[in-house]
Amino acid sequence: MTALFYSALHAVNAYLSKCHKSCSDHGERDREILEDPKLQGIYDEYRDLKVFSQNARYHMHSYSQSQFQEAQNCLNTIQDHIDPLI
Repeated sequence: MTALFYSALHAVNAYLSKCHKSCSDHGERDREILEDPKLQGIYDEYRDLKVFSQNARYHMHSYSQSQFQEAQNCLNTIQDHIDPLI
């Protein structure tokens, strides 16, 4: 889960870098996604991946195959959305 989230984070960072923006923390990145009209459409998927990752890292949450597939679908949506923008 953590690898999926950080893949999404790096995709967002690539887009922000192209726009000459950078983020120093997760909260700032969340705000950039919410405030950028080209990224707003992926906020829910990004947030879901972030929660999956936090739960895995900090709470040792185990995930089912269907939950992993849901997370993979979130990442695919994010990458499909951002790839044309970068």
